[in-house]
Amino acid sequence: MGDDTDRAAAGQRFSAPRGAHTQGRLEFTRGAAHLAIHGATMEDLFWARFDQPVPSVAVDGGTITVQYPRFSPRDWLRPGGRRGGEVTLNQDLAWHITVRGGVAELDADLRDLRLEALELGQGASRIEVRLPRPAGVVPVRVGGGASQVRVRRPAGVPVRLGVGGGVADLRFDEQEFGAVGGGLRLATPEATQAPDRYEIEIASGAAHLEVSPE
Repeated sequence: MGDDTDRAAAGQRFSAPRGAHTQGRLEFTRGAAHLAIHGATMEDLFWARFDQPVPSVAVDGGTITVQYPRFSPRDWLRPGGRRGGEVTLNQDLAWHITVRGGVAELDADLRDLRLEALELGQGASRIEVRLPRPAGVVPVRVGGGASQVRVRRPAGVPVRLGVGGGVADLRFDEQEFGAVGGGLRLATPEATQAPDRYEIEIASGAAHLEVSPE
């Protein structure tokens, strides 16, 4: 853990000063579960609280790296195996958020943040994401095997959606699809020319997916 990280409450709470950073990066390198991410006005770079077992948290400049010990995804759901946590990010920075190695039960309310990119690794399940208004073209990428993923954006924000390798049970705004084999490309009418929009890419094998306005 970096020297500028403040650790308290038996190693379960973390924070770091913002410094002069205008961009931030949050990366989970070995997956996560039962996780909440949101933004707030604060002087620090971030605040975080994690239940047992507590991951390692390192801060290098504006980059926050969270790493759990190696474990099987089945550990997420077994009794006593919850790896819950909450991360609050400084809303004055532009953020790139990445969760590698699988994520289950993620509640990401990003409406108060400036989002540069969001990446979720393979095996994302039970995901709820609320997006802010984009500045420029903002990518949202979800790995293969995604299930029960719901992405909400502000009303009127254009979006293009690509799903590779088939999808079952998809809702895109007012359109609903049961099962579609192969790749699928959808877009709101104004998305092609809009300078500020979301580009959402879901890798192969998605099920129970919703992309819709608030």
